[in-house]
Amino acid sequence: MLKRRLLKVKIGEIAGPHPKALELTPELAGCLHSWCIRNFSESSVDSLLMLHPPVVQQNEKKGYRIVAGFRSYQLAIAHLKPEQAIRVCVVSGLDGDEIRQLALIDILGSPLLLGLGSKPQKQIERLCEAFNHCRLDEIHPDLNSSRGVKRLLQGRSDA
Repeated sequence: MLKRRLLKVKIGEIAGPHPKALELTPELAGCLHSWCIRNFSESSVDSLLMLHPPVVQQNEKKGYRIVAGFRSYQLAIAHLKPEQAIRVCVVSGLDGDEIRQLALIDILGSPLLLGLGSKPQKQIERLCEAFNHCRLDEIHPDLNSSRGVKRLLQGRSDA
């Protein structure tokens, strides 16, 4: 039976993706992730991790392994120190097939849920225009121009 709970865990206690989730890696080669994770502001990183906490399973060595929320984990390790704690969703009671399925749902389902359709650059540009009164550079410096948005979507942020 699946059990889940939220708690704070130090980044250094997370030993990377679960081995069963890593079995999906060959299919992912070259597919993930076009969005650049560098240069988000500290407050944006904090907010994104609050909105999208990584999902972990505790392993027998009292550490944790990522089973979903891979991009959130990448964001955390890119911006935070190993001794800093983040909120995670700890799941237990999953077998290997269920871990692979949860990872697959995250990898395929999250972009469908959160994605911007077939023209993400145009949609992000429209959102930036609609929110131009906000300090978008406080989220990510490349959100201030069409060229920057294009770099972000290609994973080539210069900022």
